[in-house]
Amino acid sequence: MTTLIFIHSSGLGPSQWKRYQEDFDQWHPIVPALLDYEQEGHTADFSQFTIDDDVALIEGVLPEDEDVVLVGHSYGGMVALQLALKDPERIQGMVLFEPVAYGIVREGIEDKEEMEKTITTFLKKGHISPKMWIEVFLDYWNGDGAFAAMNAEQKVPFLRHANKIFAEVRNLMADETGAAAYEALQMPVMVMAGEKTITEMNYLCSKLVQHLPQGELHHIEDAGHMAPVTEYGKVAHHLLRFLEQLQS
Repeated sequence: MTTLIFIHSSGLGPSQWKRYQEDFDQWHPIVPALLDYEQEGHTADFSQFTIDDDVALIEGVLPEDEDVVLVGHSYGGMVALQLALKDPERIQGMVLFEPVAYGIVREGIEDKEEMEKTITTFLKKGHISPKMWIEVFLDYWNGDGAFAAMNAEQKVPFLRHANKIFAEVRNLMADETGAAAYEALQMPVMVMAGEKTITEMNYLCSKLVQHLPQGELHHIEDAGHMAPVTEYGKVAHHLLRFLEQLQS
């Protein structure tokens, strides 16, 4: 029996996978909440948080004696990659949408000093107030003015979990896992990226697939970083094809 484990992206929580959970029920989906997302957020202290904490949480829900396919989006994709590196024997395959394996980006930048300045600038407001920084975060992924264009209901989950989101991103930006490390992952891996995503993700996804022994890359037409939410049909099509090939 194959079990799908869906790992959500920063800010959205397990609800982003609701339709997938319903339509892929034959694969016994498990949709866990990463740390903080099962609660109301607001007050938790994540100053000592590392991505290993979320990796351990997902590892704890892996079913025994079953084939497991990890499906991860953005931060959730990086959690999946780190879990697969830690415990590859338990993972049959992975489907990753723009996993933020930022170590690959860091590795490819020649001017390290300028890179560190850019990261410091990006995170600066978050050290003062994660809630103030959320606008920087959302505009980075979705374009200038994205946060301002959102209605209050859309903003609430990101503001509620701002402390955790900032901790997640701070960890991602510090990642030093180079592309060659992923050559150890022998399982089939499908990587997807939005056709209109940011330049860094196009580079990262292409580089990652080059180092995955059984990696394949698919671009989702007319889509950006949020395609698992905004382009369900296109993403679900590739996920279904991957699962059918895995079981054939």
